[in-house]
Amino acid sequence: MTSRQRRALTWTIGASIAATIAAVVRADDRALVFDVYLLFVGGLVLLVLVQATATALPRSGRSRLERALRPQSRPAARPEDLASLERRLTFATETAFEVHYRLRPVLRQIAQYRLSSHRGIELDDDPEEAREVLGPSAWELVRPDREPPADRLGPGHPLPDLRAAVDALERI
Repeated sequence: MTSRQRRALTWTIGASIAATIAAVVRADDRALVFDVYLLFVGGLVLLVLVQATATALPRSGRSRLERALRPQSRPAARPEDLASLERRLTFATETAFEVHYRLRPVLRQIAQYRLSSHRGIELDDDPEEAREVLGPSAWELVRPDREPPADRLGPGHPLPDLRAAVDALERI
């Protein structure tokens, strides 16, 4: 017998004694005393049964239902700037227009910032030093005197060349 069951038995014995005394003192209300006694003992029995059921169930954490209803973690969304830059790189492999008018301004900003902050070189003011640091693939895309393409629908840059230019910017 568990301690909870012993406590319930103690309360039942106490209630029995109290009900017997109440039935002797109030002989006219024995039916009411008996009803209250049965209600009290029934409540104790229910309490013991609920506690016994709760202890019999495994305590492995959350149930399968709770785990299924738990909000699923979603992978972190990619930053919109990164997705936009990826699109520009992809389109730059298609046409010369995309290379010159969409990708080149972004690469120039990156080159200007990295050259200035990491090396103290200004892209437009120190073109020779910038060319040495950037290398030929990146310099071809960001040089200040680069002319717009004669044929806007002409071929873009091959992906390996673009990758080399981005790698050169990352190395700064």
